[in-house]
Amino acid sequence: MSAGGIRATGRDLSAALALGWTASRSRFTGLVLVSVISAAGPATGALLAKLLLDELSRPQGPRPADALVLAAAGVVATTALLLLSHLSSLLNAGLYLRLSLGVAATLSDHTNRLLGLRHFEDPRHHNRLRLGLEAGDAAPMEAITTVTETGRSLLGLGGLVAVLVSYWPPMAALLILAAVPALIAELALSRRHSAMTEVNVAVSRRRWHYQGLQQDPCAAKEIRVFGLGPLFRGRMLTALAETSHAELAMNRRIIGTRSVFAVVNAAVLLGTVLVVVRQIVAGRLTLGDFALFTAAVAGMQGTLGELCSQTHQLTLSLRLFRHYRELLAMTDDMTDGDVSAAPLTDRIALRDVWFRYDDDGPWVLRGVTFDIPRGATVGLVGLNGAGKSTLVKLLSRFYDPQRGSISWDGVDLRRLRAATLRERLGVSHQDFVAYDLTARDNIGVGHLPLLEDLGRVRAAAERADVDETLAVLPKGYATMLSRTFNDEDDDGGVTLSGGQWQRVSVARSLMRADADLLILDEPTANLDAAAADRIGRTLRSHRRGRTTLVIAHRLSALRDADVIVVLRDGRVAEQGTHDELIAAGGGYAELFTLQARGYQETAVA
Repeated sequence: MSAGGIRATGRDLSAALALGWTASRSRFTGLVLVSVISAAGPATGALLAKLLLDELSRPQGPRPADALVLAAAGVVATTALLLLSHLSSLLNAGLYLRLSLGVAATLSDHTNRLLGLRHFEDPRHHNRLRLGLEAGDAAPMEAITTVTETGRSLLGLGGLVAVLVSYWPPMAALLILAAVPALIAELALSRRHSAMTEVNVAVSRRRWHYQGLQQDPCAAKEIRVFGLGPLFRGRMLTALAETSHAELAMNRRIIGTRSVFAVVNAAVLLGTVLVVVRQIVAGRLTLGDFALFTAAVAGMQGTLGELCSQTHQLTLSLRLFRHYRELLAMTDDMTDGDVSAAPLTDRIALRDVWFRYDDDGPWVLRGVTFDIPRGATVGLVGLNGAGKSTLVKLLSRFYDPQRGSISWDGVDLRRLRAATLRERLGVSHQDFVAYDLTARDNIGVGHLPLLEDLGRVRAAAERADVDETLAVLPKGYATMLSRTFNDEDDDGGVTLSGGQWQRVSVARSLMRADADLLILDEPTANLDAAAADRIGRTLRSHRRGRTTLVIAHRLSALRDADVIVVLRDGRVAEQGTHDELIAAGGGYAELFTLQARGYQETAVA
């Protein structure tokens, strides 16, 4: 390992130990003390066995009292070591629990602090997150356990070395020299092992994705209609086989290497036994000396073997723990502003906005310029891929434009604190979330301070034309809108149709009754004509006098908008009222005519 690698490992080890110390100082200290006390066990046990054997093999016969005392001392020492082992397990379990809670909380806080969506839409971030979560749990505990066990082993090793030196000094040096190649091999194996784990994480995520799809109630319909079960099963097994084969190959390499050194250790032990037997035959050693010497050699070999294995596991864990540290050190792709967003008094202005998701990707928006005046309803129209949903992300400040600006009463959104800006928005996304929560919570999360206010929740549901649907559920608004998570004594949740879920999503966005900007992204896309008409009338009444941005493919829903902006290929192609755009005879008029003709042909048919 290079000097830089040693320094990096040292930093990782210090960080892991510090994490354990912070999680529970009392348990950490207890583990250290238990390890120090336990270190005397091997040498003490071997010495008591020697004294007992010598007493039992005295030429003039053993002394009963002395033999009983030595035997009792051996039992007490063994029992004490066993109790210390149980105490160590208890301390380990408690510390691991505290560590897991701390790591989960830290990663959750870090994830929630990210302002934008770029990391969430990057698969490499999900790989780092998976590695960081696993390593954050395991590595600190591995480091603490290994360090305490290594300290115990080294202290115990000192006693065993003293025993061997008193009988045959070259023996201790020989055993240590035999362990050096094993230690080097374990370090190399740990590097290969961590590299394999890093490569396998993406494949492992695919395996869990395909396995989860086969159990997902939302995907169950299409899987059965299109017969996708065998396809997903095959892909799941392919990913599982790929990771399993890599792990099996790694295990074969580890076991093979350790087997070679086990044979070397056996040869050393055999030579030791032969030397001691000759000494006994010559009358220079007693049976007790034989027991003590061979126990010391076997104990030293076992301790050195444990040190090599612990080194492998520690090095592997620390290399993976680096992902956890890098994850926490990862900087946001956006910088938060230092100005609180004030209530909107004039307008939101987009000026020459250019945006693309990747530096080498295609431009999604190309010089977009238009205004959203306070109190006005602005309609946004365009074919799929024109950039409408991207504009919603920019207005919510999930991304910043590469060129141009978006201002809130003349203040660039980059200068505003994102949290204060988002508190002034009510948004119904096209790809809304159906939470596995109760009906009340599914709507109430749109404004957390009012989560428990059933009256406000129902008011929002009424405006979204979904109150009657939710009120008649088995437990009303306390009904779980999911069949995934229910208690055993629960009657079971319910599932809603796509249109009902969309209305729940709209109600969620209406919870912020005083929102400065209401964004409705395809609010009626999943509704039938009658339901779309009802909710459309309700929303028109609700948004009167409110600043609203409405994105819709049904152009009839935008006829009353104060201004309609037509996007084409990331640019503003047309802008005006419905009547002005129809009179202009451009792309908007063509789309409106096509939709109207479709309705007329249906009516005639």
